[in-house]
Amino acid sequence: ARRAQALVPERMIRDFVNFWTDTRYCRERDYGHFLLRHGPEAVIAGLLLRDKELLRLGARYALALAMCEHWDDGFICRFPGSTFEHRCFVRSLCVHEIALILDLTGELFTDLGREFLLRRIAEEGIGGINYITWKHEYIFHCNQLAWFTPGRLLGYLILERAMPRVRPYTELAYQDLLESLGYTILPDGGYVEGPSYFRCVARDSGLSLYYYARARGREFRSVIPEIMHCTAAFAEALASTDESADVIPICDATPLMEQEGLAVMAALLPDSQWVTMYHKSLARTRGMPDTILAWQLSREIPPQGPEMRPFTSLPEMGIMASVRWLDGEKVKLFIMGNKAGAGHTHEDKGSFVLEFAGETFALDPGTCDYANPLAELLTHCERHNMLVPTGTLERPHPQNPLPVDVKPQGEGDETRFQAQIDATPGWEPYFRKWVRRWDSPTPDVLVIRDEYELGQGDGVEFYWQTQREVSIEGSLITLTGQRGIVSIEVPPACAVRVDKLPLYGGDQQYRIAISQKGRAGVLEVKVKLQKRLTNSMEEKNR
Repeated sequence: ARRAQALVPERMIRDFVNFWTDTRYCRERDYGHFLLRHGPEAVIAGLLLRDKELLRLGARYALALAMCEHWDDGFICRFPGSTFEHRCFVRSLCVHEIALILDLTGELFTDLGREFLLRRIAEEGIGGINYITWKHEYIFHCNQLAWFTPGRLLGYLILERAMPRVRPYTELAYQDLLESLGYTILPDGGYVEGPSYFRCVARDSGLSLYYYARARGREFRSVIPEIMHCTAAFAEALASTDESADVIPICDATPLMEQEGLAVMAALLPDSQWVTMYHKSLARTRGMPDTILAWQLSREIPPQGPEMRPFTSLPEMGIMASVRWLDGEKVKLFIMGNKAGAGHTHEDKGSFVLEFAGETFALDPGTCDYANPLAELLTHCERHNMLVPTGTLERPHPQNPLPVDVKPQGEGDETRFQAQIDATPGWEPYFRKWVRRWDSPTPDVLVIRDEYELGQGDGVEFYWQTQREVSIEGSLITLTGQRGIVSIEVPPACAVRVDKLPLYGGDQQYRIAISQKGRAGVLEVKVKLQKRLTNSMEEKNR
């Protein structure tokens, strides 16, 4: 509310509406000029504090949004003769915010103001959202239909109050969402676009379904499709044991999830790792839910999540995870595969992530703001824990998206884990063969074996990515964390270097490159994990 009060909404009326720091579509004059978000925050605070001036401020934000001529990112969508459209991201946000403000404080508007907002919702908002929904079949098969539905559904629900003939269209929007969820969530509960884009299933679908249940006088759970209850295995595989992360950030993802979406999933699946992730998020907000929906659902969420399973496999999605204990600390090994055609993915099929003692020792860098050039670089195989050919004329890389299944096969229990993946498909013409195997007979030992034959190049490099402290002594590489140490034994005749690579926000990623010459062969690294001694024990040993 303080952020909203610091601005004058009428002075922020523009031709277009900018909704994030993305320079791909908006003009320079619109960059960083955010009219969105402030209105709902002012209204919600006004209701909680019973502050009429805050409610009035929120109403002014709604009118200012409605006065913006085009609910698009920029002129590229609206110059005469243009058919370009950036889907309906901005429209759905504008409809959602204005509809929310009308719902919460509609009595503050005059009849003229209320009619003006309803007309803008129907014509500029819902009309544009429906055009995109009718035009693009693919949005039903990825995150986007869910992304657009909070605005679409709440917009319809508000229009219904004044125009009862809208009701059948509301029901159609609800059915469209259920259809899309049936496509995007796999039978094993997986979601191919990664954990951050799963927010559209968790947060956006959950919020839409919550609105619908409230409007129809039904229990929230009664409007949830059964397929959403299948996602416990997805949460199990991707829940991070790193104390600073909610999830392993595979694909276009970041390590932290939105609390509202986690609350939806934790309430639906109270015996899953969604609960663990929700409580991690709750700790960051000092134990207070950060949205009304999260607060409403928090009463249905257990105080802690279950123990992690020792072995999880999602055969449809093509990922696998092992969680075991070593001297009272968790060891998590995650294996990355691919379902044919998966979107928002990276060049990382056959990569892995290793977590130990509350930290990540072999990382996936995830992504960052798409307007930053790093977003493209972070998708590259050279930024993941991969085997990559050297000596080629151009940067070697697999196809992305990958049009075929590349999935690990393996098994594990509380003690042992083993897996194998044939990562060759999509690497043509660089690899004629690349088969990777992980063998871990006990939690403290891991052997990674790569068998390869090149189609191009003169050798390979095994990449291990980390942010832990790296030291090299002879043929031994040591990664040191706060409570754990990981040692990597370099094979004979291999060269080693460490590259410092930039990450978003000024952080650094250390890439350990183990190089081996030869167009065919085997490269095997042996990894040892051990719990780090306390300072007093280290001093005593010295």
